[in-house]
Amino acid sequence: NRKVQTRNPDITHSFELESLRFVSRADRFSLEAMMGIISFLICTFLFLIYEFLLHILFFIVKNVYTLNKSFNRFVTTHPDKKRLIVLGGGYAGTLIAMKLENEFEVTLIDDKEYFEFTPSKLRALVFPSQTRRMRSNYSDFLPRSIIIKERISSVSEGCVRAGGREFPFDYLVVSTGSRYSDPQSIPISSASGSNSEGIESKSPLISTREKDIHLQHSSLKGSEGVLIIGGGTVGVELAGEIAHFFPAKNITLVHSESHLIQRSPPRAINYTHKFMKNNGIELILNDRVVSRDENGSFYTKSGVQIRSQLAFLATGNLPNSEFLRGGHYSSALDSKGFVKVNQHLQIPGTINVFVAGDVASIQEEKLCQTAGDHAQLIASNIRALEKGKKLQSYHPKPCPMLISLGKFDGILTYRGFSMTGFVPAAMKEFVEWKEMAQFYLPSWLISKKKSYSMEV
Repeated sequence: NRKVQTRNPDITHSFELESLRFVSRADRFSLEAMMGIISFLICTFLFLIYEFLLHILFFIVKNVYTLNKSFNRFVTTHPDKKRLIVLGGGYAGTLIAMKLENEFEVTLIDDKEYFEFTPSKLRALVFPSQTRRMRSNYSDFLPRSIIIKERISSVSEGCVRAGGREFPFDYLVVSTGSRYSDPQSIPISSASGSNSEGIESKSPLISTREKDIHLQHSSLKGSEGVLIIGGGTVGVELAGEIAHFFPAKNITLVHSESHLIQRSPPRAINYTHKFMKNNGIELILNDRVVSRDENGSFYTKSGVQIRSQLAFLATGNLPNSEFLRGGHYSSALDSKGFVKVNQHLQIPGTINVFVAGDVASIQEEKLCQTAGDHAQLIASNIRALEKGKKLQSYHPKPCPMLISLGKFDGILTYRGFSMTGFVPAAMKEFVEWKEMAQFYLPSWLISKKKSYSMEV
């Protein structure tokens, strides 16, 4: 009895220690869970504030362009302005017109009346109200430029033909951009397997570069399955947008390579594949869609049949340069139709004809950053030609790339570096807002010089 009594205090003490440890672990778990919840709520609150401020700033900047006419009378320009024609109102062409419209008689020829920020088009497909944020009428921010809404027919030496009219020029900038493969490049075959003309498929195939892609929102909303052809940046972003806004959709992505966004760093590639798996997106790699039928089925080269009510084509980058074929500058086209340029971004053998943006035959990523660099250099070189100064040379360089995976997830890549998660998604949204903001500002605020005296 005496031994038992001497051991009882130790047993009781040991039990109390275990109880304290258990309580301590439980408290620590509760504390960690509570801290996690608080952190999530703080991040959500900060993001809502960020979104609210972004919308307020966008609203303010969008209305600043109404001051254009008031300030334009203070801008002095040379009365004998030379004629500059800009073909295409994409990112590069529009920036060049903005930078030079106070110094030259600028004519912008495009088949639409508005500038459209291409990187925002995919968000507009799933969130149509985004359309008003990604568009701005040319007349709103180019008050001194002549806007011609016509398709370009041909270009000869010193003259552009569009809409049955001729437009002579002293300087010309070709910035007509690029597009994805025509949906008709994937033929529709009859159910028996023989090719037939005039057959309509029950599953429409839509190019992701389509001008009014946001009008396909209702078709997307009503479809059960979606097929995305192409696993580059655009195909991956489209899959991310649809998965975020329509999580119940059955999404299939077909890509001809073994990895998505194959030119990105390995960490970014792995993160993208993990995102697809976590969101239930079916990947078919090392294969390509080669045909479809009128019953809503698509067929790959390896024989896989995919039934989908809606399909998007995000592959086959083609330059918009048909108007140069068979004309004075046809020799400037390379084998793929891109326009050759020298180190000053001029068509070789010319002095006054420049090329900017996606249509230029330059080995680099086709990004807004590179198009902006082209615009800056071409504007400077046109001014230099007028003043008899030395022209600047263009040197391609790596640029950071932001890839969105829905609204709250994304990837930032630069050279071999990668960052993933919420921060890149927020960065991309801010960058898109920042880029669009300049198309609502008076053009004299964009140009570094308010006045320019021409010197021959």
